[in-house]
Amino acid sequence: MRVVIDKFPYLVRANPRLPSIIQNALAPLREERDAGRTRLLLCGSAMSFMGRLLSGNAPLRGRAGLELLVPTLDYRLAAEFWGIDDPVTALKVNDIVSGTPAYRREFARDDTPSGPDDFDAWVIRTVLSRSSPLFREARHLLADEPTCTTRPSTTPSSRASPPATTTGAASPPTWAANPATSRIR
Repeated sequence: MRVVIDKFPYLVRANPRLPSIIQNALAPLREERDAGRTRLLLCGSAMSFMGRLLSGNAPLRGRAGLELLVPTLDYRLAAEFWGIDDPVTALKVNDIVSGTPAYRREFARDDTPSGPDDFDAWVIRTVLSRSSPLFREARHLLADEPTCTTRPSTTPSSRASPPATTTGAASPPTWAANPATSRIR
């Protein structure tokens, strides 16, 4: 069985003991951990928070079977994903969406510039329109990091950890980040 928990930093904000609870459940030599076939995947886009889950003296350190940073698309892949043939338009769109696949359907509502002449109009209707989710995205990205004030570890070395998102397992957790919503240009 696979259990996926997205928005993990928000759950920890609601219950700061959650990483310790999971640590206890995944303790080495615990029969349920070794005999169980459950895999726990913890996800979140607050990359600094997710990176600290496995560092320093954090409760989940040593419990992960995999730590996975999900990269954004480079501009060539993003152009293909967005269905944009013009390389200059593709580069401009990628500069705005940072290679984040979720932005196409969830934020731009599958609206793509039809070509170089439509780019400015596309920016106005999908990025600068107050009714567009993309309009508010930068504010949300900036707000996500500081609001996750509950930290699995507060050691100086854990604060300097490279960003990552965590995806864990009820056998050792697996960690995965979603830079799709955590990268600002």
